[in-house]
Amino acid sequence: RILTSAHVAAGGMTVEVAFSKDGYTERHNATVVGRAPGGEDLALLDLDGGKAIDCPALTLGDSDALRLGEFVIALGHPSGLRGAVTLGVVSGKVTLPVSSVPQELTASDADEETRSGEGATVPYLVTDAAFAGGMSGGPLLDPSGAVVGVSTFVRPELRGLGNYAIASNRAAKVIEEIAQAAAGEAARFCVGFRVLLFNDRFNKRAHVEAVLKEGGLSAEEARVAM
Repeated sequence: RILTSAHVAAGGMTVEVAFSKDGYTERHNATVVGRAPGGEDLALLDLDGGKAIDCPALTLGDSDALRLGEFVIALGHPSGLRGAVTLGVVSGKVTLPVSSVPQELTASDADEETRSGEGATVPYLVTDAAFAGGMSGGPLLDPSGAVVGVSTFVRPELRGLGNYAIASNRAAKVIEEIAQAAAGEAARFCVGFRVLLFNDRFNKRAHVEAVLKEGGLSAEEARVAM
């Protein structure tokens, strides 16, 4: 299972994963297990076929324990630059509405909406460790290598201080929610199916019936389905 940003695994996209162990040369197909039910910009991926990769997992750290001024490290792949690393400090901690468009929110707007308690909100770590396009979904680490945030968006009007990462303590809860929702979906069973036949030279009746029988239908069931 791999945690990333939901906006880099949007519906309709084909998702591929590559690893540093082979220099990112081999690509593995992945399936989106689910996206955050609460609307946070997080998604959980599953390598197709449950393929096991010899790759160490990073530990989730305690984002609440971080203090302003502590060092953090951001990892990512901006514009094809593999394995980019930036260093900075925790510049702030803010809570923004989950549905907000960050570039259009000023700090005062965010503070007011947070105080009012209207709508769901997301806790972010703000850092001057630079983010760039392609670093979304990458980890924000503390000096011990624990993940304290998931890099999410940049507010350009804040210059070097505008890099936002979803706090790891919220990410941990979201991972649980996605996994539980996926388990609930898997528990449902099939109550029927529908065959859509496109009239072309390949999908002849005999061919489709043969496919249905390969799928477990009897000859009579395949005929009735057709």
